[in-house]
Amino acid sequence: MISLHRVEPGAWLHPGQEADPVSLAHDLAAWRSCYRRTVLQDALEHLHAQASGGG
Repeated sequence: MISLHRVEPGAWLHPGQEADPVSLAHDLAAWRSCYRRTVLQDALEHLHAQASGGG
């Protein structure tokens, strides 16, 4: 979840800024997906090493 906080009343976003939160959300989703795959792969490699007696 991304939350934006506005201090001053008035227009929400200028036309050129509307894509920024969407772009940030896409970047964060891509990072999270990559991070989850990396953590899962590391965990599986660790379990395999433990089962093989290698660590």
